[in-house]
Amino acid sequence: MLSLLSFMALPRVAVLLSTLLLFSPASAQSIKSLDDLFTLKAGDSKGGCDKYKTQLTAFLPDIQALVDAGIEASDPSTGAAIQNNKNAITNLFTFYNFEFDNDGNPLGKNKNPTRQEKSRLGSIHGTFNDLKLFLENGYTAIERLENTKPWLFCDSSWLEETETAYDEDGNPEQNTDTGAAAGSTYTVRNIPIKDAQGKQTDNFELYSEFQTPANADPDNWDKYAYYSPDFKLYMSTPKAARALDNGSGGRSWCNGDVTEGPSDVPEKRRYGITTEWMASATITLCPSVFGSDGANWNTLNDMKNDARSSTYGTALESRSIKAITLMHEMIHLLKGNDDTPDAATYSDGVLGLTKDQKAASRTAASKNPDTYVYFSLSYWLTKNIKMPAPANTNNAPSDIDWSAGVSKGEVRPGPVADSGPETDGDQ
Repeated sequence: MLSLLSFMALPRVAVLLSTLLLFSPASAQSIKSLDDLFTLKAGDSKGGCDKYKTQLTAFLPDIQALVDAGIEASDPSTGAAIQNNKNAITNLFTFYNFEFDNDGNPLGKNKNPTRQEKSRLGSIHGTFNDLKLFLENGYTAIERLENTKPWLFCDSSWLEETETAYDEDGNPEQNTDTGAAAGSTYTVRNIPIKDAQGKQTDNFELYSEFQTPANADPDNWDKYAYYSPDFKLYMSTPKAARALDNGSGGRSWCNGDVTEGPSDVPEKRRYGITTEWMASATITLCPSVFGSDGANWNTLNDMKNDARSSTYGTALESRSIKAITLMHEMIHLLKGNDDTPDAATYSDGVLGLTKDQKAASRTAASKNPDTYVYFSLSYWLTKNIKMPAPANTNNAPSDIDWSAGVSKGEVRPGPVADSGPETDGDQ
């Protein structure tokens, strides 16, 4: 049975019961294939991923590497030994505003260990573990996915604006009105929703919000219909959120909308979206992810081999890889959009989120997908790329600190404080 949902009230992905299993990065399992993890839309049109499958397949081991880095860096069981991992302490401070005492306890506002901060660190670690669980075991291991494989689309054209009325089998509704031209079909605006006696028909729920006066301006309708042939479902959106035309008559999310402007404008560019309002959860990656409009590097290995990755003064953002958009959307998928609001994007925005050191900002950072992405990338870079020693010296290669958003010549220890007993006090 078709169901009609409002774009503005689009249900966000439900909360996943956080997996608290602790994984050892040293015992990494093999990851599932792309087809094991997702129902991949076939073909090269209407959201199809065929031409991007090689790139998508290469994304997975890079995401795994970043997830393992995040798990290692955020491990709440490390205790006092965290003081020996300056890379972890520094990144936990700049990205999440954590401070630790000499025993490795996260400190609250009054420089005392608090259960809130300990819980927050555990939650961050749990999110990385959920990603690992999904990559290694697939959707059946994730309770909130309800044993239903999520879909992956490579453009939003799988859900385009339409005027055509479709039946529950996805076929256009044939116009049976007296005098209708042979072979003509109903639109969502003229299909009957009441019978001759004025009683509502089964069509009423499906199409009533699209019904408008015959002379209404098509550019000023209250609601516009979007249809998915894959799920045989409609979505509605108000004028303010109507997608822009891609130049070929297709209106869908990746194009941008009438409020934001076109997605080919850099500050308006769209990369991905995660939803759960059809028969299964969906991730949509926009074409901008895969081309020159996306991140600079195809893989971690490509980025690592670039000379600027071992040079001081290189921006963290310039080290981003194309896989980070899928990693970002997977966090939405596994934790739920309501629990992972996008509070900041890109490395500069993420690092600016906690500069005021307020509890609300720390909470926002702990839920923000891009914070996870750049935290793990910064930690991975420091762990895996060193500054070569000067020629003709016996010096060892030097660590490179990326935690401030630009490569620097040392890994700076995060704040360490003497503290009193653990409390339930203010973060």
